[in-house]
Amino acid sequence: MDIDCVILEEDEQQITCDIGHNELQTHFNMTFVYAKCKDHLRRPLWDRMIFRTAESNKPWCSVGDYNVITSIEEKLGGVPYNMRKSLEFVAVIEAYGLVDLGFNGQKYT
Repeated sequence: MDIDCVILEEDEQQITCDIGHNELQTHFNMTFVYAKCKDHLRRPLWDRMIFRTAESNKPWCSVGDYNVITSIEEKLGGVPYNMRKSLEFVAVIEAYGLVDLGFNGQKYT
């Protein structure tokens, strides 16, 4: 296989890997996320993400289900969303210059 993947760390909410392609000179880190539903239980995840960006000089991508939104437009129907639940997530995004890559497909699943 042309791709190498080494797990650097894992816990209840994330798995972080070092990924490289045999023909490329550089590697990058990838974090796969499935965050807890309750905002106070996600705090360890945000701490790990902050640590990950600070300790590595490699490009880094984080994908998955964060169970939190950054904009009220991301929710449709049901109980109104309290954006205070998103403050820590938004702070991590802004502090480390993370960029939402967007998606393809249905807007609400």
